[in-house]
Amino acid sequence: MVAIAILGCGNVGFYIASHLIHNNHHAFNNPYNNNKILCVGRQRLLDELNLSKKLTLTKLNNFTDIDTVKENNYLLKENDKIEAEDEKDEYEEKIVILRDEIFYETDLKELIKFNPDYVIVTLKSNQISDVFNELKDLDGKTTIVSIQNSFHNAEIIKQFLPNTTIIRGLLNDMTVTHDSSCHFIQQSSSSGSIVLESIPETLHFQKILEQNELPCVISYDIEDLMYFKLLINLNTSLFALSGLSYVEYLQDNNFREIYKKCIFEGLNVYRLNGITFSENLLMKNLVKCLGYVPEWVSDLALEHFLITKKRNLNSSMVYDFKSARKTEVEFLQGEIVKLGERIRSKDNQREDVQHEKSVDVKYNRGILNLIKIIENHMIESKKGWDGKISDKEILKYIETGEVPNVL
Repeated sequence: MVAIAILGCGNVGFYIASHLIHNNHHAFNNPYNNNKILCVGRQRLLDELNLSKKLTLTKLNNFTDIDTVKENNYLLKENDKIEAEDEKDEYEEKIVILRDEIFYETDLKELIKFNPDYVIVTLKSNQISDVFNELKDLDGKTTIVSIQNSFHNAEIIKQFLPNTTIIRGLLNDMTVTHDSSCHFIQQSSSSGSIVLESIPETLHFQKILEQNELPCVISYDIEDLMYFKLLINLNTSLFALSGLSYVEYLQDNNFREIYKKCIFEGLNVYRLNGITFSENLLMKNLVKCLGYVPEWVSDLALEHFLITKKRNLNSSMVYDFKSARKTEVEFLQGEIVKLGERIRSKDNQREDVQHEKSVDVKYNRGILNLIKIIENHMIESKKGWDGKISDKEILKYIETGEVPNVL
């Protein structure tokens, strides 16, 4: 038996918790599984849980990808769109957990008292410092599993828990969204899984996850995947600014072009900072979907990467806007801008090198600044933000600095 705390029970946290708790009561793979599970999160989600009296996870498994298009007899139409004769690439199953089976706390002191063997961290990056400043008593007494996209989170946690083992990880080819009161939707491709870095302590934790029907793989290139996920997640900020539904957003070619510019800037600063990728199929496919193949393939690839099939999904930043919360933009577009500034800083020390044009990150910088303006507006008004900024207004701000009228 192990004691596992899930710190940051939002979308991803409840996805993991639902499997761990469900298999404590219905342990098909491990009949002796009686792990202790503690959920730690916001009061808002505890209120939802108390109101709904249950936690529901709907699992949508989507096996569509470019390689299986032919197998599923997709036809290329004259209008360059793909339609399926028979869509059978998705099936649905549910996990339902009653309220009295869930131990949920909002006080970090209760997490320390719980004395966990593992703490699975699914917090947003901008919450890490404040939270772990209160968890210093855990140092050397637990193992941290950071299921987060930012490669800096483990470094930040290490500042507060210097003697603690930290396993870095992320969700790959999978997304979890909040549909309604304590109802979460997990959608993934056939390769969707939790990916953990390869260190000696990982194997035992991987076994725990797999016993609880959580697909998990070990990667020797976790930083490659994190840098890749950063490029994908640059889409989050742009989508939040648009104010569109996800379907409308994906169908808008102008927003897709801005997104491509953000990714190209990211790839450029990666190269100039010496950040290289291994022979990674995902990275190859990403580059393909950015304009090196026919548009119908590009659209299909982009839809596949963003896991949006048949669902009108909102990103977490949209909820941050609605709730007047600080966003993670500093760890998204902000990271690309910092990498660009790092190159300029190095070049300023060398008179013979000029990379001013090479490190142009104006698209990422413009989106970063727009999000910061909205954050400041929310602080001043003490209200959330639900405005819309068109692609033309975003481009005009990037090129001229003219702030959209809605701001």
